[in-house]
Amino acid sequence: MSYAELLDIVAKGLGNAASRIVEDQRAKNIRASGQSADSLEIRELETSRELWGSHYFYFEEHGRKSGKRPPMISILEWIRVKGIRPKDISEKSLAFLIARKIGEKGTNIYQGLTPALAFMEILEQEFKSVDKQLDAMITENIDQLVIEGLDKIFKQ
Repeated sequence: MSYAELLDIVAKGLGNAASRIVEDQRAKNIRASGQSADSLEIRELETSRELWGSHYFYFEEHGRKSGKRPPMISILEWIRVKGIRPKDISEKSLAFLIARKIGEKGTNIYQGLTPALAFMEILEQEFKSVDKQLDAMITENIDQLVIEGLDKIFKQ
């Protein structure tokens, strides 16, 4: 068992988690433009692997609490991606109204009116699986080393 094999198991677990996160977005109709899903990537560092993605995942999991309006540019992007075409007001006016409502009440996810993304839950589940695989590999490797060591001792 090499360190590279261990990192491969971690990378596979991260890949599985990323796929399940995107599936959860679709199932709960959280996905708007697909930008957050497209942002998911596994970065290979020298001694580890990391899952990187957009900061929007935080809001998809927790929502946005009241008290502060979201950036207008984000709301405008969302309106355009969703294909919303206001009839009696401009896109900017609609974005202002949506931002004001979010600022006053929070998003539907924050209020519990729509389901949230299970981002951390999915990661935890995948890493339980990764832990089991790593435990099995390490145990198998230790068993093999013990057997080899005993063979050497008794052959002398």
